Amino acid sequence: MPQFTHFPRLPSGEYRAAVDGLLRALRDVPPDGERFRDFRARLKRADMWSRESLPHLLRFLRVAHSDPIVPSPLMRALADAPGLDEARTVLTERLWEVNPLLFKVVLERLEERVHSANEILKYVDSFAYPGNRLGGPAVRQWVSLAQGLGLFKPVGIRLGLTKAGTAWLTRAHELDIDDFLDEDQPEEAPTAPEKPAPSASTPAASAAPAAPAAPPAAAPAPAPLPGPTLTPPSASEGPSPLGRGRPVPVSRFTTHGVFDDDVLAITRTRLDGWWADRQAAGLVPPEPQAVGAPTPEDWMEDPPRALYRAAVRAALEGNGRRTAESAGRAFTELERAGVLDALHDGTAPDAAPAITDAGALMLASVIARRCAEHPDLSTDLEKCKTAAEAYERLDVALGRGLLGVELFQLMALLADAGGVPHVGIDDFIARPDRGVRDTLYRLGHLDRPYAADAADRAAAAAAARRAAPAEPRADVVLRAFAARAGCAYACPRRRQCDLPCRERTDPG
Repeated sequence: MPQFTHFPRLPSGEYRAAVDGLLRALRDVPPDGERFRDFRARLKRADMWSRESLPHLLRFLRVAHSDPIVPSPLMRALADAPGLDEARTVLTERLWEVNPLLFKVVLERLEERVHSANEILKYVDSFAYPGNRLGGPAVRQWVSLAQGLGLFKPVGIRLGLTKAGTAWLTRAHELDIDDFLDEDQPEEAPTAPEKPAPSASTPAASAAPAAPAAPPAAAPAPAPLPGPTLTPPSASEGPSPLGRGRPVPVSRFTTHGVFDDDVLAITRTRLDGWWADRQAAGLVPPEPQAVGAPTPEDWMEDPPRALYRAAVRAALEGNGRRTAESAGRAFTELERAGVLDALHDGTAPDAAPAITDAGALMLASVIARRCAEHPDLSTDLEKCKTAAEAYERLDVALGRGLLGVELFQLMALLADAGGVPHVGIDDFIARPDRGVRDTLYRLGHLDRPYAADAADRAAAAAAARRAAPAEPRADVVLRAFAARAGCAYACPRRRQCDLPCRERTDPG
């Protein structure tokens, strides 16, 4: 048996409802499989879609990351279960199978007394736990999944065993830790089923081979799992977003105002299909976690410090003057020099920092002063009910000429760490910089490309989300679209473009 160290991520809220929603989604997958884009849409409806955690979900389900997505024996067992109760039992068996040592340890501790999730985390992260080290997010994901499966129940602010959890104690007691560690073997990664070879009875095979056959065209590669990307694919590579349908007549849209909903739906559908084709071709690798991004544990232990560090990280990249890699290097340099903690605490570093990026140092200093002017900002964010309220509060504290489009990068970082509400968060994580706004304006999703204030930037971010709803970071889709389609003012391709675009109304 293996020791998984990553598990499916459940959305915050009622874990039982989240597990049931996941089970319904998986049970509805056709037996012969479905396109990856349809499977992704199914996960989104269940609020289970996350590009970062998708490989962990597929590995847990023993499903290969391919296009189409083909149900594994586990998924078929879930579909064959008479009802949700039986399907939960199947999924609980899988939870035991992927890491029985963690299962045993947690159940036996809860048998002794009730524990909070933090107490479980501290024990698993200590030297007393004999298994492989698990990160805090992984332990929390495992606990929430077990709670959603009905093994645990809330007892005040702690967790206790349910009748279903107690029924697993016998198997947990029977597992010998030493024997398990001696025989522990990693589980092989699932592989996509091979396509059947052409039959010898086909006309092509029965023909006399007068000459060697040409090699078959390479099939599109599946999207890669997270890992280092030595040569990132260029946005100008791969399939074109144009030529995906009949040209939209210019008479259906005008040069003023936002285009009609039915016209915008055409663009949205074609962008979604184009982006799915890029994913299937391996041109959209999963984005690694940003260097310096706060974790839920960081937020829980010291929210003001986590907020400050996230604001610095967002500011370094969010204005577009630095790439993600250079922003990560600048953040790491500040961190290693002890500058970030010193600025946040209002103290001097132990030694004179050797900082090569003076702009990053100045930015971190200004943000530290703003955070000091609003010492209750992290507490105020926790009181917000929606992402819109959190955005307004961040703009009051960190806006005012300091952070503009960078606030949307900050919202994304804080949402992952649990620092801002997830209600409506999708409308506040696309970075509406000038290039994105220009593209939205040309495609008719905005009536002007300018953003004079925070409200205009929020409207542009929401418009980006509506233009490319299949990708959480819609700004990434729009930038790649503009690069691949050559979308620009005075566009030289406007006579050949089939999308509704203001450039096509230019008679020149």
